[in-house]
Amino acid sequence: MPVLLSKRVAISLWLLGLAAIALLAVLRWPQEDWLKTDFTALLPSGSSNPWQLQANTAAAAAYESQLLVLVSGDSIDGVSEFIQVVDDTLRADDYVSARLEDVEQRKWRALSERLYPYRWNLLSRTDRQALQLDPVASLEGFRRLLYSPLGGSMAGALASDPAGLYRNFLEAGIPTQGLVANTDFTRGNVQELALYAVRELGPGESLGAGLYTAYLSLREQAAARGLSLHATGVPLYSSFGVLSAEREISTIGLVSLLVLIIALIVVLRSLSAIVLTLVCVFSGVFAGWVSTVVMLQQIHILTLVFGVTIIGIAADYAFHYLAHTALAANGRNTLDIVFTGLATGTATSVLAFVGLTILPFPGIRQIGIFMATGLLASFLTVCLLFPHLYRSAMTGLRLPGFCSRPRFTRAKSWRILLFVTVTALPGLFLLESRSDVRDFYAAPDNLQNDQQVIQQLLGGTADSRYLLIRAGDSESLLQSEEQLREALWPGLGAGNGVALGGVSSIIPSASKQRDNRSILRMLADSGNLQSHMQALGFNNTAQQEILADVSADFQPLELAALDGLQLPVGLGGFLGCVALECASWMPLPAEGFTPALGKVLSMGKGVMLVDPVADINQLLAGYRSAVLVVLGTGSGLIALLLTLLWGYRRAVEIITLPVLSCVFSLAVTGYITGHYSIVNLLALLLIIGVGLDYAIFRVFSRPEDQPATSLAISLSALTSVLAFGMLGFSDTPLIASFGQTIVFGLLPAYLLSWCRFGARV
Repeated sequence: MPVLLSKRVAISLWLLGLAAIALLAVLRWPQEDWLKTDFTALLPSGSSNPWQLQANTAAAAAYESQLLVLVSGDSIDGVSEFIQVVDDTLRADDYVSARLEDVEQRKWRALSERLYPYRWNLLSRTDRQALQLDPVASLEGFRRLLYSPLGGSMAGALASDPAGLYRNFLEAGIPTQGLVANTDFTRGNVQELALYAVRELGPGESLGAGLYTAYLSLREQAAARGLSLHATGVPLYSSFGVLSAEREISTIGLVSLLVLIIALIVVLRSLSAIVLTLVCVFSGVFAGWVSTVVMLQQIHILTLVFGVTIIGIAADYAFHYLAHTALAANGRNTLDIVFTGLATGTATSVLAFVGLTILPFPGIRQIGIFMATGLLASFLTVCLLFPHLYRSAMTGLRLPGFCSRPRFTRAKSWRILLFVTVTALPGLFLLESRSDVRDFYAAPDNLQNDQQVIQQLLGGTADSRYLLIRAGDSESLLQSEEQLREALWPGLGAGNGVALGGVSSIIPSASKQRDNRSILRMLADSGNLQSHMQALGFNNTAQQEILADVSADFQPLELAALDGLQLPVGLGGFLGCVALECASWMPLPAEGFTPALGKVLSMGKGVMLVDPVADINQLLAGYRSAVLVVLGTGSGLIALLLTLLWGYRRAVEIITLPVLSCVFSLAVTGYITGHYSIVNLLALLLIIGVGLDYAIFRVFSRPEDQPATSLAISLSALTSVLAFGMLGFSDTPLIASFGQTIVFGLLPAYLLSWCRFGARV
């Protein structure tokens, strides 16, 4: 039996703990970027390879700031005017920094200036072949183009690029399927696509829900003008996720608290009970929030959605104390009555959630820390404050009729057990494991439809896969890339008509640069280059300067020239050199670009096809197995602990309820979806925690205290099912699946709490 502390000491300890948490927040709170909204922040990295981790980040960054807007209508003027409205709206609200094509043009301009001093080393594949085959015809062809209507834009660069070779080299490096805004008239109406670069966010800054709200407003404005607007892009999905999470936090929290208050008013009719229960809940939420941020230096907004559901669990502790106090002859002895159940229930629940923190999965670890510390804080609040601050104002409380009814007999309990087992088995056989990270993303129907429309216009989407190239030095690395690009060159039967990008498309290997320079020197030595310049009207001084540049000593362009530059989208990038190994990554230009991948991968062990989505799915499958081990091991340890403390009869009575609840929850999931994922298994951990509470309080309540336990469990089930049931309607599949699984487990857990399977009570 616990020894109560004095009122002053107990309240002082609680206030001291609250102050310690607040002080910890002040001292250890991250200065910036602690609230995450990007879904990828919840996921593991997907690889332990440092090159692959670096390439994954670079590949994601290439597209995570793009926003595509498509406006369709019957009039080109109407469409163009509304595109300007879109442009003004997005810029006025500071969502975008510029049109994507402007950003890309600036990148190409900066790249062109950086490469310009080495222009005589650089030749496109087409020009190199043409100059080797027939240099005179190649130069004549350029002059004809120059004098045609298309040649006006080339005149300005003639002084430094008399044959257009440097211009051709840069144009050849532009990805074949780069995103280019356009106007399309081929479908009987006008379609104009505008591409935007979302502004660069500062540390800790987020676009929030405003971008998605602006998108909805623009859709309505377009419809009012007889136009249609479609948009897609990672920032738009992230913004929707923030809006959905904010809405769910407020809705779930508010409704849960309202039901909690109404239940306390109807049953206990005590203002102090309401205030203390709210203090218990808020202390748990506050402790969980601060502990998570302080320990991990970040928290995801979806973790806060999960965290709000602690209201339903933390209130359990308050319900048991309040219900037993209202029915006890002496309220001061209530803690003696419920302490064993409270302590055992808290210990097992905290143990279940602490088990989540051993997994190197950011989202799971956050949930584990939040729930474990939150429940512990709520338990301490009940033990320290409630005995001294709550006095039941009621005597002879009349309970609802069902609270006074006896629990099911053992015979009836075993019949219920048989029914649950027979009902669950077919559902369990229907279950198949599934690990696809795309199932977790929040994607409303309007955004999915918009993405399909824009994909059809663009002829497909960029492939998330890429090639990771490794070699002993930078020269070998560039040569490996060149071999790959040559093998997949369009028209050779392997490239499917699309050129492969890569850093070697803008910085050739030193050997290729030397060959290019030799070709140009031969062009100069033969007199063909000088004759060409004379035909263009170059004066003698200009001719001699260019000839001298071409004949100057060879200085290779090196990868270091790219330092500090942001490369255009679609070029891939150089990852650096570490410990006698260099690496780069080459994006695949489009989905379905697979005809020659087998040939490419067989060209050398330094070439690897990387599929980030498949890697994460494989990792999720591994973590799913790990969670299964945690579930099995954790349940076994809890059963062993209960057996050592209270004997095997009580252990069987307690452990049967959560195990059966988990089995039934999985069975219902099998009937509804036919598959389970790591999210469903994580939900089972919470079902075990809550189910253990129900069973523990039943077992450790004396027969005369069972009515109060029935009341507390009923109130707990009501608030918990409501909180998690609301999660089941979430727009985010991950949250919805979590909430539905828990509800499918809590409902049978409540029913089974009326059964007896072991110890006599």
